[in-house]
Amino acid sequence: MGRKKEDILDLNQSIIDNFGEHIYSQSSDVSTDIEVPKFFDKPMKSGIGFVDYVLGDVGFYPTQSTILTGDPGCGKTTLTLQIADGLRGRGVNVAFASCEMRKEMVTRFQKRLGAEHPIDIITDKWVELPNGKRVNVPFATSVPHLIETANRLRAKNPNQPFMLIVDSLQELDDGYFKSGRKTSRTSYRSMDALNEWAKETECGLLVIGQVTKAGQMAGSNDIKHLIDAHIHVSIETKDEDLRGARILEATKNRFAGCGQIVFMRIGEKGFTELARISDTSL
Repeated sequence: MGRKKEDILDLNQSIIDNFGEHIYSQSSDVSTDIEVPKFFDKPMKSGIGFVDYVLGDVGFYPTQSTILTGDPGCGKTTLTLQIADGLRGRGVNVAFASCEMRKEMVTRFQKRLGAEHPIDIITDKWVELPNGKRVNVPFATSVPHLIETANRLRAKNPNQPFMLIVDSLQELDDGYFKSGRKTSRTSYRSMDALNEWAKETECGLLVIGQVTKAGQMAGSNDIKHLIDAHIHVSIETKDEDLRGARILEATKNRFAGCGQIVFMRIGEKGFTELARISDTSL
Protein backbone atom coordinates (compact mmCIF):
# COMPACT_ATOMS: atom_id res chain seq x y z
CA MET A 1 0.00 0.00 0.00
CA GLY A 2 1.17 3.57 -0.68
CA ARG A 3 2.69 6.00 1.76
CA LYS A 4 0.45 7.83 4.20
CA LYS A 5 -0.71 11.20 2.88
CA GLU A 6 0.94 13.00 5.80
CA ASP A 7 4.30 11.56 4.66
CA ILE A 8 3.90 12.90 1.12
CA LEU A 9 5.20 16.38 0.29
CA ASP A 10 4.05 18.65 -2.49
CA LEU A 11 6.70 18.94 -5.17
CA ASN A 12 7.70 22.62 -5.02
CA GLN A 13 10.67 24.56 -6.28
CA SER A 14 12.44 24.41 -2.92
CA ILE A 15 12.39 20.59 -2.94
CA ILE A 16 13.59 20.52 -6.56
CA ASP A 17 16.45 22.92 -5.73
CA ASN A 18 17.59 20.69 -2.86
CA PHE A 19 16.86 17.22 -4.21
CA GLY A 20 16.48 17.69 -7.96
CA GLU A 21 19.24 15.30 -9.02
CA HIS A 22 17.96 12.58 -6.66
CA ILE A 23 14.36 13.10 -7.77
CA TYR A 24 14.93 13.07 -11.53
CA SER A 25 17.26 10.10 -11.34
CA GLN A 26 14.07 8.14 -10.61
CA SER A 27 12.00 9.65 -13.42
CA SER A 28 12.08 6.64 -15.75
CA ASP A 29 12.50 2.86 -15.75
CA VAL A 30 13.92 0.52 -18.37
CA SER A 31 11.09 -1.69 -19.59
CA THR A 32 13.08 -4.93 -19.25
CA ASP A 33 13.84 -4.10 -15.61
CA ILE A 34 10.20 -3.67 -14.61
CA GLU A 35 8.77 -6.65 -12.74
CA VAL A 36 5.11 -7.28 -13.50
CA PRO A 37 3.23 -8.19 -10.29
CA LYS A 38 1.89 -11.74 -10.25
CA PHE A 39 -1.63 -10.57 -9.45
CA PHE A 40 -1.95 -9.21 -12.99
CA ASP A 41 -1.90 -12.83 -14.16
CA LYS A 42 -4.88 -13.61 -11.95
CA PRO A 43 -7.84 -11.41 -12.94
CA MET A 44 -11.05 -11.84 -10.95
CA LYS A 45 -13.51 -13.68 -13.16
CA SER A 46 -17.14 -13.42 -12.15
CA GLY A 47 -17.97 -16.85 -13.52
CA ILE A 48 -20.90 -15.22 -15.36
CA GLY A 49 -20.08 -15.99 -18.96
CA PHE A 50 -21.57 -12.91 -20.59
CA VAL A 51 -20.07 -10.50 -18.03
CA ASP A 52 -16.56 -11.88 -18.44
CA TYR A 53 -17.05 -11.93 -22.23
CA VAL A 54 -17.87 -8.22 -22.32
CA LEU A 55 -14.73 -7.58 -20.27
CA GLY A 56 -12.53 -9.25 -22.86
CA ASP A 57 -13.05 -12.77 -21.49
CA VAL A 58 -10.83 -11.99 -18.50
CA GLY A 59 -13.09 -10.40 -15.89
CA PHE A 60 -11.86 -7.70 -13.50
CA TYR A 61 -8.17 -7.07 -12.93
CA PRO A 62 -6.86 -6.10 -9.49
CA THR A 63 -6.44 -2.28 -9.37
CA GLN A 64 -9.14 -1.94 -12.07
CA SER A 65 -11.75 0.76 -11.51
CA THR A 66 -14.95 0.12 -13.45
CA ILE A 67 -18.15 2.12 -13.79
CA LEU A 68 -21.43 0.45 -14.72
CA THR A 69 -24.06 2.79 -16.17
CA GLY A 70 -27.44 2.06 -17.65
CA ASP A 71 -30.85 3.28 -18.67
CA PRO A 72 -33.27 3.86 -15.75
CA GLY A 73 -34.84 0.58 -14.68
CA CYS A 74 -32.47 -1.56 -16.73
CA GLY A 75 -31.34 -3.63 -13.72
CA LYS A 76 -27.98 -2.18 -12.70
CA THR A 77 -28.31 -3.24 -9.06
CA THR A 78 -29.52 -6.68 -10.10
CA LEU A 79 -26.51 -7.16 -12.36
CA THR A 80 -23.99 -5.99 -9.76
CA LEU A 81 -25.47 -8.35 -7.16
CA GLN A 82 -25.21 -11.22 -9.64
CA ILE A 83 -21.58 -10.25 -10.24
CA ALA A 84 -21.00 -10.06 -6.48
CA ASP A 85 -22.35 -13.58 -5.97
CA GLY A 86 -20.33 -14.92 -8.90
CA LEU A 87 -17.09 -13.36 -7.66
CA ARG A 88 -17.67 -14.59 -4.11
CA GLY A 89 -18.24 -18.10 -5.41
CA ARG A 90 -14.81 -17.96 -7.04
CA GLY A 91 -12.98 -17.00 -3.87
CA VAL A 92 -13.10 -13.20 -4.10
CA ASN A 93 -14.06 -11.29 -0.97
CA VAL A 94 -16.82 -8.87 -1.91
CA ALA A 95 -18.12 -5.79 -0.10
CA PHE A 96 -21.30 -4.17 -1.44
CA ALA A 97 -21.73 -0.54 -0.37
CA SER A 98 -25.42 0.29 -0.64
CA CYS A 99 -25.92 4.05 -0.55
CA GLU A 100 -29.56 3.89 -1.65
CA MET A 101 -31.12 0.72 -0.22
CA ARG A 102 -31.33 -0.58 3.32
CA LYS A 103 -29.37 -3.72 4.10
CA GLU A 104 -32.64 -5.66 4.36
CA MET A 105 -33.56 -4.69 0.80
CA VAL A 106 -30.16 -5.81 -0.49
CA THR A 107 -30.63 -9.15 1.26
CA ARG A 108 -34.12 -9.42 -0.22
CA PHE A 109 -32.63 -8.80 -3.66
CA GLN A 110 -30.08 -11.55 -3.07
CA LYS A 111 -32.71 -14.06 -1.99
CA ARG A 112 -34.85 -13.30 -5.04
CA LEU A 113 -31.85 -13.81 -7.29
CA GLY A 114 -30.98 -17.08 -5.59
CA ALA A 115 -27.57 -15.85 -4.44
CA GLU A 116 -25.53 -18.73 -3.04
CA HIS A 117 -22.70 -16.88 -1.33
CA PRO A 118 -22.62 -14.30 1.50
CA ILE A 119 -21.15 -10.86 0.89
CA ASP A 120 -20.41 -7.96 3.23
CA ILE A 121 -23.10 -5.28 2.95
CA ILE A 122 -22.03 -1.76 3.94
CA THR A 123 -24.70 0.83 4.74
CA ASP A 124 -24.95 4.04 6.71
CA LYS A 125 -26.21 3.26 10.20
CA TRP A 126 -26.62 4.40 13.77
CA VAL A 127 -23.94 2.93 16.03
CA GLU A 128 -24.18 2.71 19.81
CA LEU A 129 -21.03 3.79 21.61
CA PRO A 130 -19.71 2.20 24.85
CA ASN A 131 -21.02 5.22 26.78
CA GLY A 132 -24.56 4.52 25.59
CA LYS A 133 -24.66 7.40 23.12
CA ARG A 134 -25.63 6.79 19.50
CA VAL A 135 -23.90 8.27 16.47
CA ASN A 136 -24.87 8.15 12.81
CA VAL A 137 -21.92 6.87 10.76
CA PRO A 138 -22.03 7.20 6.93
CA PHE A 139 -20.09 3.99 6.31
CA ALA A 140 -21.32 3.77 2.70
CA THR A 141 -21.91 7.33 1.50
CA SER A 142 -18.83 9.03 2.97
CA VAL A 143 -15.81 8.16 0.86
CA PRO A 144 -13.27 8.39 3.74
CA HIS A 145 -15.45 6.14 5.94
CA LEU A 146 -16.10 3.76 3.02
CA ILE A 147 -12.39 3.37 2.32
CA GLU A 148 -11.63 2.78 6.01
CA THR A 149 -14.44 0.21 6.20
CA ALA A 150 -13.24 -1.58 3.07
CA ASN A 151 -9.68 -1.71 4.41
CA ARG A 152 -10.86 -3.25 7.68
CA LEU A 153 -12.92 -5.86 5.84
CA ARG A 154 -10.14 -6.88 3.48
CA ALA A 155 -7.66 -7.05 6.38
CA LYS A 156 -9.65 -10.00 7.73
CA ASN A 157 -8.48 -12.08 4.74
CA PRO A 158 -5.42 -10.22 3.43
CA ASN A 159 -4.31 -13.00 1.07
CA GLN A 160 -7.59 -13.16 -0.84
CA PRO A 161 -8.58 -10.88 -3.74
CA PHE A 162 -11.06 -8.15 -2.81
CA MET A 163 -13.75 -6.35 -4.78
CA LEU A 164 -15.63 -3.25 -3.63
CA ILE A 165 -18.97 -2.59 -5.33
CA VAL A 166 -20.66 0.79 -4.79
CA ASP A 167 -24.31 1.63 -5.47
CA SER A 168 -24.08 4.43 -6.47
CA LEU A 169 -21.56 7.15 -7.37
CA GLN A 170 -24.02 10.05 -7.24
CA GLU A 171 -24.82 9.32 -3.59
CA LEU A 172 -21.19 9.58 -2.44
CA ASP A 173 -19.74 12.51 -0.49
CA ASP A 174 -15.98 12.94 -0.70
CA GLY A 175 -15.94 15.22 2.36
CA TYR A 176 -14.63 18.26 0.51
CA PHE A 177 -17.33 20.44 2.05
CA LYS A 178 -17.81 19.97 5.78
CA SER A 179 -21.44 21.03 5.36
CA GLY A 180 -22.07 18.02 3.12
CA ARG A 181 -22.84 20.24 0.14
CA LYS A 182 -22.34 18.58 -3.23
CA THR A 183 -21.34 20.13 -6.55
CA SER A 184 -20.73 18.87 -10.05
CA ARG A 185 -17.20 17.90 -8.98
CA THR A 186 -18.23 15.80 -5.99
CA SER A 187 -18.65 12.64 -8.06
CA TYR A 188 -15.29 13.17 -9.73
CA ARG A 189 -13.44 13.66 -6.43
CA SER A 190 -15.20 10.61 -4.98
CA MET A 191 -14.27 8.43 -7.95
CA ASP A 192 -10.74 9.81 -7.92
CA ALA A 193 -10.29 8.83 -4.25
CA LEU A 194 -11.72 5.35 -4.79
CA ASN A 195 -9.64 4.86 -7.93
CA GLU A 196 -6.50 5.80 -6.00
CA TRP A 197 -7.50 3.37 -3.24
CA ALA A 198 -7.95 0.53 -5.76
CA LYS A 199 -4.51 1.18 -7.25
CA GLU A 200 -2.80 1.32 -3.85
CA THR A 201 -4.46 -1.77 -2.41
CA GLU A 202 -4.53 -3.89 -5.59
CA CYS A 203 -8.27 -4.37 -5.17
CA GLY A 204 -11.05 -4.29 -7.74
CA LEU A 205 -13.62 -1.51 -7.84
CA LEU A 206 -17.05 -1.53 -9.50
CA VAL A 207 -19.23 1.57 -9.14
CA ILE A 208 -22.76 2.12 -10.43
CA GLY A 209 -23.14 5.48 -12.15
CA GLN A 210 -26.24 7.28 -13.35
CA VAL A 211 -26.92 8.61 -16.85
CA THR A 212 -28.49 11.84 -18.06
CA LYS A 213 -31.72 12.04 -20.06
CA ALA A 214 -29.53 12.01 -23.16
CA GLY A 215 -28.07 8.67 -22.07
CA GLN A 216 -24.65 10.07 -21.20
CA MET A 217 -22.74 9.30 -17.99
CA ALA A 218 -23.81 11.78 -15.31
CA GLY A 219 -21.15 13.92 -13.69
CA SER A 220 -17.89 15.32 -14.91
CA ASN A 221 -16.60 14.18 -18.29
CA ASP A 222 -13.25 13.82 -16.56
CA ILE A 223 -14.60 10.66 -14.90
CA LYS A 224 -14.45 8.88 -18.26
CA HIS A 225 -10.72 9.52 -18.46
CA LEU A 226 -10.18 8.56 -14.82
CA ILE A 227 -11.63 5.05 -14.90
CA ASP A 228 -10.14 1.91 -16.44
CA ALA A 229 -13.36 0.42 -17.77
CA HIS A 230 -16.90 1.50 -18.54
CA ILE A 231 -19.69 -1.01 -19.11
CA HIS A 232 -23.20 0.07 -20.04
CA VAL A 233 -26.63 -1.56 -19.99
CA SER A 234 -29.29 -0.26 -22.35
CA ILE A 235 -32.83 -1.39 -23.14
CA GLU A 236 -33.66 -2.43 -26.72
CA THR A 237 -36.62 -0.40 -28.02
CA LYS A 238 -36.41 -0.65 -31.82
CA ASP A 239 -36.18 -4.34 -32.76
CA GLU A 240 -39.60 -5.94 -32.28
CA ASP A 241 -38.15 -9.41 -31.64
CA LEU A 242 -35.78 -8.10 -28.96
CA ARG A 243 -37.91 -5.30 -27.53
CA GLY A 244 -37.24 -5.03 -23.79
CA ALA A 245 -34.03 -7.04 -23.96
CA ARG A 246 -31.00 -5.59 -22.21
CA ILE A 247 -27.81 -4.87 -24.13
CA LEU A 248 -24.53 -5.07 -22.23
CA GLU A 249 -21.35 -3.66 -23.73
CA ALA A 250 -18.01 -2.20 -22.72
CA THR A 251 -17.37 1.23 -24.16
CA LYS A 252 -13.92 1.40 -22.56
CA ASN A 253 -11.54 -1.22 -21.23
CA ARG A 254 -7.88 -0.35 -20.76
CA PHE A 255 -6.87 -3.85 -19.72
CA ALA A 256 -8.57 -6.09 -22.25
CA GLY A 257 -10.11 -4.01 -25.01
CA CYS A 258 -13.80 -3.81 -25.88
CA GLY A 259 -16.19 -4.46 -28.72
CA GLN A 260 -18.09 -7.44 -27.31
CA ILE A 261 -21.87 -7.01 -27.04
CA VAL A 262 -24.36 -9.23 -25.22
CA PHE A 263 -28.15 -9.31 -25.43
CA MET A 264 -29.78 -10.38 -22.17
CA ARG A 265 -33.17 -11.16 -20.71
CA ILE A 266 -34.01 -10.05 -17.17
CA GLY A 267 -36.30 -12.14 -15.01
CA GLU A 268 -37.05 -13.03 -11.41
CA LYS A 269 -33.65 -14.72 -11.05
CA GLY A 270 -31.74 -11.94 -12.73
CA PHE A 271 -30.08 -11.80 -16.13
CA THR A 272 -29.69 -14.62 -18.62
CA GLU A 273 -27.91 -14.43 -21.95
CA LEU A 274 -29.80 -14.37 -25.25
CA ALA A 275 -27.00 -13.78 -27.75
CA ARG A 276 -23.52 -12.32 -28.06
CA ILE A 277 -21.71 -10.62 -30.88
CA SER A 278 -18.49 -8.70 -31.47
CA ASP A 279 -18.77 -5.34 -33.17
CA THR A 280 -15.46 -6.05 -34.89
CA SER A 281 -17.36 -8.55 -37.04
CA LEU A 282 -20.08 -6.10 -38.05
